[in-house]
Amino acid sequence: QKGAEAELAAKKYMTQLDAADITAITYDHNDEICSFVKKDGVWNAAEDKTLSVKQSDLETMAEKLANLEVSDVIEGVTNLEQYGLTEPAKTIQFIAGDTEYEILQGTYNPTASVYYVCDASDLSVVYTVQTTALISFNHGMDSLVETAEVTE
Repeated sequence: QKGAEAELAAKKYMTQLDAADITAITYDHNDEICSFVKKDGVWNAAEDKTLSVKQSDLETMAEKLANLEVSDVIEGVTNLEQYGLTEPAKTIQFIAGDTEYEILQGTYNPTASVYYVCDASDLSVVYTVQTTALISFNHGMDSLVETAEVTE
């Protein structure tokens, strides 16, 4: 038990929020902007509220963003280019409460199996995150929309 508590205390997070407070998520995937809003506890596509989106997938995204676990923190960064953050591979924006957040995802480091990310509001700090931390954002709208089953 003590080992598990020490491991939990040693974890580092880029964000520590309540996932229930996240009401909007927007990110880019292969030149497609995926944007979702949550109203009355239900996630919808921002552009087309008639689309039925996979609630569990959006809840997973909100959970990941609310408590974004990082492997390492690199402070005093002056050259974002070396982390692929001058032209980020992905930009994830979300709103929690009255605060807007923007996370930039840079290059992948295959040696360490991590991505470099930073908070757009403080470009002097770069974080490393495991590949699983942002895997939910590797899906376009098509895979997040419920498809009606055709019955004959």
